[in-house]
Amino acid sequence: MFGTSVVDQETFLKSSAIFHVNGKRFLSCEPMVGPINLWPMMDLTMEKRSGKAGSAIDWVICGGESGPKARPMHPDWARSLRDQCKKSGVPFFFKQWGEWHESDLQERPDLGADKRFLWPDGKLMYRVGKHEAGSLLDGQEHKEFITYLPPLKK
Repeated sequence: MFGTSVVDQETFLKSSAIFHVNGKRFLSCEPMVGPINLWPMMDLTMEKRSGKAGSAIDWVICGGESGPKARPMHPDWARSLRDQCKKSGVPFFFKQWGEWHESDLQERPDLGADKRFLWPDGKLMYRVGKHEAGSLLDGQEHKEFITYLPPLKK
């Protein structure tokens, strides 16, 4: 199995290869630092599943950034990937939020200003560390895997 890493729309559009093995292709959207619209490739995915020729995405992995210089991932970017995958029947694996997690509307006075990030649309993120941030997206785990069948031996 092969895959390629894309972190935002620009790297997705510049990517000339999607990893694949035995006809299976996947994208690793981590660390996700910008929104990604997969629809041109998802159209091909749906064509392939209907028996027509074409490239396809068979699996999408999404995750935020961790480490000392981690940037926050906007929650809507992950939701959009999840929804695009669901609509196209592509397994979606949400690995982790990374260092940052969206506010659940509870104030965190224990976290200083350097541990807060406010998006222009008003979404508030807290830097809580990857263990506390966890891997729930909208209260659910999304740990779908690609179905892999080895080629038949002749």
